[in-house]
Amino acid sequence: MTHTQLQHTQSRLLDVGSAVATPVDTSSSIKIQRTAFPAAHTSQLEEWIDTMDAELPPLKNFILPSGVCMCVWGDVFWGGCVRGVCWGVCSW
Repeated sequence: MTHTQLQHTQSRLLDVGSAVATPVDTSSSIKIQRTAFPAAHTSQLEEWIDTMDAELPPLKNFILPSGVCMCVWGDVFWGGCVRGVCWGVCSW
């Protein structure tokens, strides 16, 4: 992962947080439009994750979060991102 990819990934993670935190049923259309997460971003992140998975050793330990379903998925997503950031920093 290059420095540019790392910056892009961190920016997209903030975008995901904004999209998840914006309630569709009570937010204005302007807020929903501003916090939309385009499919192109998802495709790019998935491609980078697949590349990192092919190059990194398999995970041996993983802490399974518990609690509210959305929090669990947030923790799972965050764990994958942290792994990607660590891979990017270590490969510089």
